[in-house]
Amino acid sequence: MDRTPSQHELFPIRSSSRDTTLASLGAVIYEEDSRGALSPSTAVCEPGARLLACELFVGWAETANADIWGVEATPGLWSVLISDPEQGSRRRVAMLMSPDFVDGPAFVRACEQSGVGVTAGRGAMKGFARFNERSAESSAQMLRALAGRDEQVREQMAAAMSATDELGRTYETIHLLYGIGRSMADPSRPSDFLRVVCDRLASSTDFGWVAAACPSTFDELKVEPTVIVSGTTAPAPEFARRAQALLARFLEKPERRAIVPGEGLCVESGSQCLAQPASLGGRCLGILLAGDKGGMDKELSSYDTQLFEAASKFVAAFLQASRLFEEQVRTFVGTLRAMTAAIDAKDQYTRGHSDRVAWFSRALALRVGFSEHDAQRVHVAGLVHDVGKIGVPEAVLCKPGRLTEEEFAHIRKHPEIGHGILVGIPQMADVLPGVLHHHERYDGKGYPHGLAGEAIPLQARIIAVADTFDAMSSTRSYRSARSRDVVLAEIARSAGTQLDPTLAAAALTMDLTEYDSLLRLHAAASEQPASVAA
Repeated sequence: MDRTPSQHELFPIRSSSRDTTLASLGAVIYEEDSRGALSPSTAVCEPGARLLACELFVGWAETANADIWGVEATPGLWSVLISDPEQGSRRRVAMLMSPDFVDGPAFVRACEQSGVGVTAGRGAMKGFARFNERSAESSAQMLRALAGRDEQVREQMAAAMSATDELGRTYETIHLLYGIGRSMADPSRPSDFLRVVCDRLASSTDFGWVAAACPSTFDELKVEPTVIVSGTTAPAPEFARRAQALLARFLEKPERRAIVPGEGLCVESGSQCLAQPASLGGRCLGILLAGDKGGMDKELSSYDTQLFEAASKFVAAFLQASRLFEEQVRTFVGTLRAMTAAIDAKDQYTRGHSDRVAWFSRALALRVGFSEHDAQRVHVAGLVHDVGKIGVPEAVLCKPGRLTEEEFAHIRKHPEIGHGILVGIPQMADVLPGVLHHHERYDGKGYPHGLAGEAIPLQARIIAVADTFDAMSSTRSYRSARSRDVVLAEIARSAGTQLDPTLAAAALTMDLTEYDSLLRLHAAASEQPASVAA
């Protein structure tokens, strides 16, 4: 019948792999723990036999030393020091007992003190009671030899495990850095790249969060630095402000790295934060931050600092490429602005029209969910949407009255003329649909191809809303600017006929503060009154 053993009932002997050989000689092995106390290893039965073994050991094991092969603490009981702490290992002691000892009064006292029945205790220990004085001496020598071999094996295994761990960490580091390198393909999207860097570092380390900060790029209206955060732990609430302050510190005076207090950055009190600048040629281009480290060791390690230093070199190279790319973009856009300004200057009433349409188009694109990058391309399309007017006679562009059919035919050609001008420029390929089709109507009654609904490219539908809005909001040679209320009402009325209804509805909810500033600026430049509704 099955039954549950009592607390002090003895179980069969189960030797651990490390003490199997030593225990097979009939020795009870004691090992020093991290606090210096000696206790029986799992080669002894459990749980009652371990209590008994402790009692047997009390009072005499501490007398064992490297110079004496064995100390007879009581008749029939010997101790042997088999692992010398002076050799750099933890102390290990073997206990050898004779049958006479197990049958004697000292054993009975040990059983009573440990709460183990004498009969059960003798049954548990009889497998160990096999020595006499002569065999104990020879066994002691064998135990020391075997323990030395066992220690060597353990050292070799520890070295192998350490090498394996190091190889694993090296592989993870190479894999991480390789992944970061592969993400450097598109210099026009620094935020996306920094997100990849932070995600990979956070998933490969014990830090609760990893962040990157750099000066803003590709957005003339944004003055705050870009701050990206990844990880399983949210940083402190005032993190963004502190990160920007650290960025400003490194931009002003570059350092190799800094270990800064976690106050304002880390959630856990007393945590340290690693601040690693991404520098190139002595110039800081951004910083990597990490904090709230978890795991067994919460202190920053040399591996942490070396990993982040390696990652920062990729970040610095990418940010430098992004800056160069941005300079090219700004030069290119500046050239386009100069060209469109020359076109707008043909008619003093349309001065600034292309800039305003570009702003409105970008803002509307963001409003309906475009990414920063894609909205910027819509901005470029809006900037050059009327470039084809360079082929329209000034007499037609500036005519104050109603156009004749022939004159209007000239106007209708400007989308195709503009497309023809830009089609040979590789950097303009993605904006050509907006240039060619911005005068198509949602109901299919527009030009040049009479496209309808969603057959009209989305970019062109966005520019159509912006173009219509600005045409009504600014003074023209044939009429004055209309009030804001009238313009918005006309946009709403045109939804579904001239304009995409979804885009028209989104335009009615936009903040037009910046647009009104541009309108006033351009009106002042052309000495024409601006119409901005209160």
